[in-house]
Amino acid sequence: MNHRTSYWHLALAAILSLAVTALFLSLLSLGVHTQAVAAPALPAQGYGVQLSPGSTITTGPGTVVTFTHTITNVGQLTDTFLLEVDPPAGWEYALGSDPQGTLGLPSLLLSLGRGQTGTLVLTLTVPLNQPPGSHTVVLTATSQSAQGATAIVSDTVVVNPIERVQLSPGSTITTDPGTVVTFTHTITNVGQLTDTFLLEVDPPAGWEYALGSDPQGTLGLPSLLLSLGRGQTGTLVLTLTVPFNQRPGSYTAVLTATPQSDQGATAIVSDTVVVNPIERVRLSPGTTKRVDPGAVVTFTHLITNVGQLTDTFTLAAAPPAQWQWSLNTLTLTLRDGQTGTLLLTLTVPHNARGGFHTLILTATPFSDPDASRAVTDTVHVTSYIYLPLVMRNYPPVPAGTITIESGKPTVYRANVTLTLSATITGDQVAYMTFSNDGQNWSAWDNYATTKSWDLVGGISGLRTVYARFKGSKGGISTPVYDTVYLAWDGDFEQGWGTYWSRGQGGFSGHGTGLPQSIVQFEGSNRVLLGTTTGGDGALPVGYGYISQQYQVPANGRLSFKYRVHSRDTIVGTTIGLYYDSFEFSINRAPWEITDAERNARGCNEQNRLNPHQTTLTPQGAGLVFCGGQVVAAQNLPREWDSGWRTVTVDLGAFSGTTTTLYMAVWSREYQPAFYNNQAYYNTYTYVDDVELWQGP
Repeated sequence: MNHRTSYWHLALAAILSLAVTALFLSLLSLGVHTQAVAAPALPAQGYGVQLSPGSTITTGPGTVVTFTHTITNVGQLTDTFLLEVDPPAGWEYALGSDPQGTLGLPSLLLSLGRGQTGTLVLTLTVPLNQPPGSHTVVLTATSQSAQGATAIVSDTVVVNPIERVQLSPGSTITTDPGTVVTFTHTITNVGQLTDTFLLEVDPPAGWEYALGSDPQGTLGLPSLLLSLGRGQTGTLVLTLTVPFNQRPGSYTAVLTATPQSDQGATAIVSDTVVVNPIERVRLSPGTTKRVDPGAVVTFTHLITNVGQLTDTFTLAAAPPAQWQWSLNTLTLTLRDGQTGTLLLTLTVPHNARGGFHTLILTATPFSDPDASRAVTDTVHVTSYIYLPLVMRNYPPVPAGTITIESGKPTVYRANVTLTLSATITGDQVAYMTFSNDGQNWSAWDNYATTKSWDLVGGISGLRTVYARFKGSKGGISTPVYDTVYLAWDGDFEQGWGTYWSRGQGGFSGHGTGLPQSIVQFEGSNRVLLGTTTGGDGALPVGYGYISQQYQVPANGRLSFKYRVHSRDTIVGTTIGLYYDSFEFSINRAPWEITDAERNARGCNEQNRLNPHQTTLTPQGAGLVFCGGQVVAAQNLPREWDSGWRTVTVDLGAFSGTTTTLYMAVWSREYQPAFYNNQAYYNTYTYVDDVELWQGP
């Protein structure tokens, strides 16, 4: 309806109203009586409007939604209504009507006769970048004849998050500790534009991982940036390394892809690795033996290390109550695949009841106490009737002590001196015998207060020597023992020995590395890492190191002496690059240590370098400390000597494991003119007296 028609209707309604009023007054003046009729309730001044209720539509960004409403003139006269829309901020909209209204957005005029109903069509365009959530649009209809006659209705648009990236589903792989598993995913840009995605991995704690992509991404771990065109699909390859000592169970790695255009539209997928229980030790089956009361019976078992690494096994037996027992060893170190022999000896009490008696032998690996294994042996005791028997304490039994190398906690070679003491009442001590395992004994020797003895071989570790004493009347003492830590050639007085390893290598592909040697310095043999000769422009580039494996006892402690000489800085004070340094690490080779790890250990802070007369407590593998000096470039070269320093390391975190210790010196250069062993400003280090022992 157009304006002219609307105005005509208004005029006609006014004329009809006047005519009705005049007729009514005329009837009154003529004495005509009318009966009162109840009039319907009307809005103010006889005008009113109604809108049908609002509704809710759920959609996504970039779409168009339409709401349809009816509008009804509930007044007594023809009226014109002003229609207005209040949309969400930034949204485009359109409002149409049937019958057709006039004017245009942001408002519309619609005329309706008394009781007439029209249709309103409200169209909204959701912006492409609209965040998810609930958004309300308000439609208002206002009478132009009576401003108080207004109808309001609200419509709701629920905007779903927009999907910009898709990752293929996760999967599950079952494997063993110490293995490498690979998950492959596709990544698809399902957005409307070319986008760059930040790829991040949250692996299980302590697991190493690598993430690659095709096409190739940029940056490096722990995150990766990958650009894809609209609709393009790439390939992601996630590689996880299961630690050798990983407990069995289910472990999850989470891969996240975050569009840089909309960081709220992240895609997440989880991969699962089920780690099988690993078998680390195997015992030969148990057996049954028949014996008389009072007899001594021995069971022989084979023990095999079926794990992946050298391990130490704790052995324990659970015999019948009141039975005495012994094992040829209570701890045994075996290489992976190596087999040893266990001798379990039981003394059957004289009053043991007849029948079957069992004992359980258990082997527990230090590396994984949950992976223990047990076998059961059975003793069949013959039934007898015993009469009381009174025995004299005859022959007399000696009592004695043994001390290894005057009580030193550490020795450097297998040959040691034993100090002995024994007494006996009613007899004299006549003989003595020794053993490295408490089972295999030397021939009886005449008693003396000292004895030269060779400790058992193998890698550096805790050693035990047992002694027994015998009187001239035949009484034999119970075994006594002492322990000492054998740290092979830790004083270097007899050279490198068998167990020290040495090596060298370049830096970033340049140089041949630094030499290692044993030299006389201040009257003793010391290790020299690097060289004391060679002028500026003719010094080696790279690293040189020594290392040795140690079997760490419970509460193990390590100490050694070192002395750093340097004319160079450990780190550039302006560019933050590392130059010359002495570095000590555990279970991580020099070439595996990163500058980030050096920063974390304070190698770029003078007050954290060169520890002396202090105890360091590392919690895991990696760099422990650095030695050297921090000097500004304008002050180089600067002669510097740390003097002899002694450091102690608490190896409690490595108790019961086979651990490799590394000591290295680095000489680094970053300009081609100094490559190929043409370095400036020499740095070298002396090392001596490497000791290990069992702490309290």
